[in-house]
Amino acid sequence: MKKALICICLLIVLSALTLGSFGCGKSVKGDETYYLYVYDMGTASFVKLPASVTFNDDLTQFEYVFNDGSLSIRGAATHETKPDRYTLTCSKDAISVVTEKYEQQLIASGASAEEINDYKLIKESVTPQMQLLYSDGYLFSARSVELFHVATSGRSDVFEGEFIMTGDGKKVSLKGGTLYMEENSGDGKFTVKMGYYTVSNGIMTVTLTDKDGKETCTNGVLDRKKYLMVTVSFGNEFELVGTDFEEQVESSEWLKMMQSELSSYVGKKYALLTDEFYSTELD
Repeated sequence: MKKALICICLLIVLSALTLGSFGCGKSVKGDETYYLYVYDMGTASFVKLPASVTFNDDLTQFEYVFNDGSLSIRGAATHETKPDRYTLTCSKDAISVVTEKYEQQLIASGASAEEINDYKLIKESVTPQMQLLYSDGYLFSARSVELFHVATSGRSDVFEGEFIMTGDGKKVSLKGGTLYMEENSGDGKFTVKMGYYTVSNGIMTVTLTDKDGKETCTNGVLDRKKYLMVTVSFGNEFELVGTDFEEQVESSEWLKMMQSELSSYVGKKYALLTDEFYSTELD
């Protein structure tokens, strides 16, 4: 009887482990389209754009569709870990098409003659690459990271504590649903309330307030933004690409800031907040 109970217990444990291994693991899927979702202040929601990436079955090839839907390119995909990332490299025949496309975008966006000339000087040496980081079913670029956990000796993989804003390099603190800023820049005392945040289904919603705790608005729109909550693990050696196919000159502010404390990130997992991501669907 005792042996029978032991066997039953072993079967239950093995079944639990087997189910866990199938139920918890998420990975990039081949032959499925990952669309770009971007937070829109006007609708206060993530909207799906035409930009997308699709991998083949074994994830060694990709097709990328540009944001305006007018161009698609193909090339080779390489998967690396820590951080979990997919490096997409244009095929040779697509490089000239991509560089020309970016030049057209510069002109359409009103770039100065100096900026356009600068790009013409470097475009011949450009080998367009794009890198998408992966976290829990989502893909995102380094350029889209807006807040990241500081490199500390404590828990850096949680969405509380000190974060750096890539827009201006300032530090804020997320604690107990409240967003704090430093009393004096760089003093490490986070006592000034500047907003509040809520979390639901892996999305953090941040709302800014004034000194009296009242919600603030800009041009009649509530100062509120949603972010996808993701984590990234760093190994001993890694190389991250700070640009993408559509922003070949603009590099990631997150990577620039992180490089100064690179040794502190190695071997740890870090919490990041991004306002853009690629997904097969958005619940």
